[in-house]
Amino acid sequence: MEYFKDDNIIGELPNWIEQSIRLGYLLAKNSKCEKHQILLISAPDESAIAPFIAIGVMRAAFEDPKANLCENYFDFLNICRENFNKETIKKNEIPWHVKRLNDEKVFYCFSSTDKNSLGLRLTGIKSGRGKASREPVTSWIQEGYACDWQINGLPIPQALTNDAINERIAYFLQRLPSCTDAMHEKNINSSYLDHVLIAPSASTQSKYLINLRNLGLSIDGRKISVSDLLKLDITDEYSTRRILFLGEREIKNYLFHKIPSIVIADGARAILNAWEIFQESMIIGVINRCGAQDTLKEFIGVLEEKERFYKDIPTPIEYASQYIQIRAMEKVR
Repeated sequence: MEYFKDDNIIGELPNWIEQSIRLGYLLAKNSKCEKHQILLISAPDESAIAPFIAIGVMRAAFEDPKANLCENYFDFLNICRENFNKETIKKNEIPWHVKRLNDEKVFYCFSSTDKNSLGLRLTGIKSGRGKASREPVTSWIQEGYACDWQINGLPIPQALTNDAINERIAYFLQRLPSCTDAMHEKNINSSYLDHVLIAPSASTQSKYLINLRNLGLSIDGRKISVSDLLKLDITDEYSTRRILFLGEREIKNYLFHKIPSIVIADGARAILNAWEIFQESMIIGVINRCGAQDTLKEFIGVLEEKERFYKDIPTPIEYASQYIQIRAMEKVR
């Protein structure tokens, strides 16, 4: 496997890419028992270390037969119902909660209390013009048909048909170095919400995404960018996702319906926000030592304050370059 930058094949994968993928892979394989850990990686300048870690994390999840949104999706919908209703009580009005796949005419909200043997009760309003379009509509989500519904702000639980993009992603993931176990086929076309990548900006026009469009992997003449491999650039609402991609300013107002098991934070500000919000998640943070000095000073101050609650533990990997340092800590319970 080789890597390219700006359409030019550079050569075999360098150590920092291989080790970043391996780090994400190893941590994701053990994330359920290591959720109170934080790993900090210090790089000399801007890098794609965090996205390559995310690739390793994503690869490991493909090996877990339960790592897909369709697993217990009805129960997840019920959790979302409770969360949406809490937001309503707090006066954070959300215009709609769910919609049926391939139906853009009716958007539904969960009823505050109705859940019985029929399923979850919904009330909706048809979009469009005229009196009939404004009349309320009632529906139910039945457990056996739960995956026919999409939650506001989240990807569809599974692809409606075999997705060529997902098949292309799987082709490269199956050939990653140091990732040895078989992938479960049903995960290829299913979404998953346990892993989050936080970037300085998630805007499609951001420098961050532009760089990841121009960097990627190559096998036997076939190429895929880091952005495409992680599906960071896809805006189609009927596309599945395996990594939740957010900007560092978004996460404080984002409604998380479940606590992610792994959060990958790219940049000092992203790490600070992640450390504040995700108390029950494993955090992998990548720091650019040439970043904004004010933010770095703030990060160092927070680190000095928090590290008394942590103990240092062995790191899963080491980078060959002396300029890339890694530190692993575990919260003392």
